[in-house]
Amino acid sequence: GAVGISPELLQAVTASQQKEQERMMARLEAMSAVMEEVKGGVSALQQRREKQTSAELLVGQVLVDSVSRVVEDKEALRQEVMRLKGELENAAYDAKKSLDERRRLEEALERQNEAIASPSTASLPAEAK
Repeated sequence: GAVGISPELLQAVTASQQKEQERMMARLEAMSAVMEEVKGGVSALQQRREKQTSAELLVGQVLVDSVSRVVEDKEALRQEVMRLKGELENAAYDAKKSLDERRRLEEALERQNEAIASPSTASLPAEAK
């Protein structure tokens, strides 16, 4: 005849399977918790890296901007120096021109004064010579 499994054996096997299943569930839950922790750690690391990266990018951008500003300022300064140099050259030219004009006027005035102070013999009547 058929070999019957005793209810006690069946109960023992069922209990054993249930215990094994509970142990597996506990192990899975523990692993799941560890996985969550790992995921949390990884995401925290990623966030920190992104923040760092964006901070580094910001610093890099600030550096690029300030270097560009320095270059622009230097160019603006160079243009200003060239403009001032041009103005100075014009002023020097104008000063030289007015000095030459003044010298010419002083010489003309001097000649006129000499002519008044000592009339040339050419302007006197011929018989007085």
